[in-house]
Amino acid sequence: MIRRFFLWLALAGVLGFASFVLATGSGEGSEPSAVALAHGYPPGPYSEAVFEISDDAAVMVLRVEHAGRSLRLYGDGRLEIQAGEDESYTRRLDRARMLEIFRAAVDHGLAEFSVDLLYLEIGQDAFRKACKTPRVVATLRFTAYDRHGAGGGLERGGFCPDDWPQLGQSRALVELRAVLDVEIQAAKRGGSIELTPPDYKAATFTLSSDPEQLILSFRITMDGSGPAMRLYGDGRLELRRYGRHGAVTERYDRSLDFSKMTELVRLAVDHGFAEWSRDSLNFLGVGAHSSHPTAAVGELHLSGYQRGDYSRDNLARQFKIGGVRTALEHSADVLQVQGMKAIRQVMDDHFASARRAEE
Repeated sequence: MIRRFFLWLALAGVLGFASFVLATGSGEGSEPSAVALAHGYPPGPYSEAVFEISDDAAVMVLRVEHAGRSLRLYGDGRLEIQAGEDESYTRRLDRARMLEIFRAAVDHGLAEFSVDLLYLEIGQDAFRKACKTPRVVATLRFTAYDRHGAGGGLERGGFCPDDWPQLGQSRALVELRAVLDVEIQAAKRGGSIELTPPDYKAATFTLSSDPEQLILSFRITMDGSGPAMRLYGDGRLELRRYGRHGAVTERYDRSLDFSKMTELVRLAVDHGFAEWSRDSLNFLGVGAHSSHPTAAVGELHLSGYQRGDYSRDNLARQFKIGGVRTALEHSADVLQVQGMKAIRQVMDDHFASARRAEE
């Protein structure tokens, strides 16, 4: 009897301490977010998190998809909405609204989303069963996230929140689904905003003169084979053609003076590669993420870049367009697709010139 009493006393102590920890966090704490309180949900420990999101116009910070509809939010507040198969809008959100949306998701634990934890909550078999209700898929991208040492970067949460309403992450996805609904209705009422097409030709840039610094690379690949070029800071231009097993079948090294080097880089800049956004291309129907075996891939590295208020030091972009032939046939009006074609032409010209020089 006495032994049982002490066991119950110990259990009560453990439970009491756990409740205290959950209530107080590490003792540093913070005020619950207004969003969490406004929706009537207990803020929980996640509201103590601090985070930052990019203000880069080329960086997608939030993606939400549900029942054939989607939104994509970029660092500059640009909001691209797909409300139906043939119904799309472009909107803009101010910074306060952007942070409010993120705060709602963060407060319910989506920034620390873990499938392993969900397995523990509801069981692995239950989680893997087919959803009875439509899935909500969300992606949040942070430049910084911290909650007592718990970091976050690119975070995904995709499952059926209505099937497991008891989960905190389900509440986060319900919040984001509501954001999608609200923004679609606002777009239907107000229509798209008129965005001035970016004038990439007004951009200025500087290049490194380091002979080891890659400035521009471009390659057309078909199951690993195809032509490629690499331009370095000293003007060295490497031209290579690869066979199906990665063997080099053609090899040329050329040297470009600064004006020719700048002219080649300007071709990439004028077609928007310095502000590359693969998510925007996907939205336009260009397979930037495509797994098609034929692809155009490359990199651009600039010491400095500026276009209006948009300025970056040591800018680095990687770009890819999957399904080259499809892109040329069906998305020929997209500036980056035109750029891909123009750079390919310059590369082919350099190959032809190098062959003539060796004859």
